[in-house]
Amino acid sequence: MHIAKKPEHLRRDAFPPNFVPAGTEVFENKVFPCSKCNQIIARLVFSWDAASTEEMEMIGKKFELEASVSDYPAWVLGAPDCDDNDIARHLTFQIAPTLHVRPGRVTTV
Repeated sequence: MHIAKKPEHLRRDAFPPNFVPAGTEVFENKVFPCSKCNQIIARLVFSWDAASTEEMEMIGKKFELEASVSDYPAWVLGAPDCDDNDIARHLTFQIAPTLHVRPGRVTTV
């Protein structure tokens, strides 16, 4: 099994490891603003170690409250299926919106 790790030279941690309180989980994530109105239109949460449906669902549960009140799509992006970034497919898990789309379905993209 391959577990993806972002190369150290590409990481930009919001909280350097020595400043994170014990027992705190930090997930890399990115919001995407609209180029016209600057409102958030999507969020990606990265969990490079998540390689199974169960792991993706556990991470999605951690963002359940935020997802329930957001009006933009939110996705968890998991481990790739290979080391070649040009062809790799990632596990994805949609955690929002909760209306009109059935969240909680793990797919690969």
